[in-house]
Amino acid sequence: MKIISFSLATIVWGFTSGGLYDIIVAVNHDENDTKNTGNRKLSKRDPARWHTYYSIISTVVEEAAIAALILWILPIFGIVLPPWALWSALVVFAIYSYIMYRIGHPTISYKKVNAPESIVGSTGVVEKALTPDGFVRVRGELWKARSDDGNVAKGQEVTVSGIDGLRLTVKKPIDQQ
Repeated sequence: MKIISFSLATIVWGFTSGGLYDIIVAVNHDENDTKNTGNRKLSKRDPARWHTYYSIISTVVEEAAIAALILWILPIFGIVLPPWALWSALVVFAIYSYIMYRIGHPTISYKKVNAPESIVGSTGVVEKALTPDGFVRVRGELWKARSDDGNVAKGQEVTVSGIDGLRLTVKKPIDQQ
């Protein structure tokens, strides 16, 4: 029985360390596939919602694996922990999971840009000096860029004037010229 619990804990750990999310995404790969949930449609490809589901499910399964480890596996090796240690470990892991969820969720919640041309007119900050090529951060993303106005120092604000593939063309805002 104890070997079965150890095998189950190993399988659960492998399953939750990335497998569940991959399964959810693979099963729900059709972007047009929606189900009616009352008065609104819930898209199965909503990454923010699936990240929330995955976070909850994986946290519960991982908490169960921690409990199994403390209750059944450690005693095999002669290590017996008091109940307060189990509860402390579960609370600490739950807090850790919540913090990681709060850190990761905003990155998944960003709306996708359907047309790259929509970035034209946005402002950004130079991350690596443009001489005339370098890097700029626009809408939280790092882009290769070329300056229309010659050299631009790191930290200066620029405006996107065009896009060519994955390279932005930028210029200094009017008030900085």
